[in-house]
Amino acid sequence: ISAYAITTVDNTPPVIIITVYKSNETKPLPQPVESGPFYVSKGENAIDINITVIDYAIDNAYTGVYINGTPQTVEFTSTGKSVDGVPVYEALIDDYTISADDVRWEIFVNVTDTASPRNHTSAVEQVVMRDLEGPYELGFTDAEPISGGLIVRGLYAKDLVGVYQYVINVNGTLKTITVTEASLTSTEWTTDEGYGAVNGTLVLNLPEYAGKFVNITVKAFDYGDNPSEEVVLYVGTIPEGEYYPIELEKGWNLVSLPLIPANESIEAVLSLALNQKIVLVYAYDAETGEWLSYNAKLGIGDLTAMCDGVGYWVYASEPDVLVVQGREMPPPPSLPPTYHLVKGWNLVGFKSTTEMSAAEYLSSLEGDSYWSYLWVWNAENQEWVLVNVGEDGLRPGQAFWIYMYEEQDLLPPSSSSAPHDGE
Repeated sequence: ISAYAITTVDNTPPVIIITVYKSNETKPLPQPVESGPFYVSKGENAIDINITVIDYAIDNAYTGVYINGTPQTVEFTSTGKSVDGVPVYEALIDDYTISADDVRWEIFVNVTDTASPRNHTSAVEQVVMRDLEGPYELGFTDAEPISGGLIVRGLYAKDLVGVYQYVINVNGTLKTITVTEASLTSTEWTTDEGYGAVNGTLVLNLPEYAGKFVNITVKAFDYGDNPSEEVVLYVGTIPEGEYYPIELEKGWNLVSLPLIPANESIEAVLSLALNQKIVLVYAYDAETGEWLSYNAKLGIGDLTAMCDGVGYWVYASEPDVLVVQGREMPPPPSLPPTYHLVKGWNLVGFKSTTEMSAAEYLSSLEGDSYWSYLWVWNAENQEWVLVNVGEDGLRPGQAFWIYMYEEQDLLPPSSSSAPHDGE
């Protein structure tokens, strides 16, 4: 019979993390900077304090928690979890009362582990402060209604501590959209069910208000949940239709309009590029075999319109988001759109706001005895991709090259699209 024991060598001190919550809530209070204070609003009267320790074992007898120098009765218990194999312990101070007269609380935690023959001790201090003043000078550069939405540029506010979020109400509180400061400053398109934002420009998704009169207001909230005065963003009618954001990579993009545009003027279409980084646009006239172009920086060229059903080469100097507004189908009494394809190469747009298989989109054409080769462009990698028509799908905003042996008319299937939420 043999026996052996495993010894764990503990050479590291405990890791301590302090997180502060509103009393009985699961979301931690925000911090304006990393390791900065937690801020509570002027009306808050209680907080929950969670203390997490990562270590092999804790000696509770030599571990202490203090608030403003007063020792607290807490005991660390194992959570059964681990980080890189090291156990995690937690202690909770539940519903700690904070006086309305106080504006600052210092939480001090020291933890000693059970390593033998020499234990380790760590100590961490965390500050909680009461934010007494709300944001001020709330404003914006402009608000532009679009089909099924609203573009808000330059939304800003000032605060002594820092602005955390903006809350937007449509017609009172029928629809509330919460926009964080982080999403507004993002360099990439970010979104939830109510909006998308990039580089300080906000696009509100309001499909249920298309064609209706609205009163849209905004409030700013700081890290202490103090509100600003309410400001009117827009009063008027939201245009009918919907919108779709096309994300453009730096370099060449092969794109199409997933909707029938409300205004085909190339200036009108490109005006809704949120970063205004589009430099050049090219279109191929399959009837004549000629290229048309437009210089977006100079505002000149023989390409004067951007239409559905057509593919466009778009060069962007930096990543951008082109918001396309319009309709999936033309208003009555117009017929559904058809796109004439000539014999030879055609640069065709994918007119849909929902992804579908290439075979489904091309189902109105005769079989591959009449056409072949379907090429799309991967803008992220700046390379060509040959589409497997039986397996691969087409995405909204994509365009493709197709070779026709005989001329035909393409009748796009109806996309089962709902007004787009920015995703």
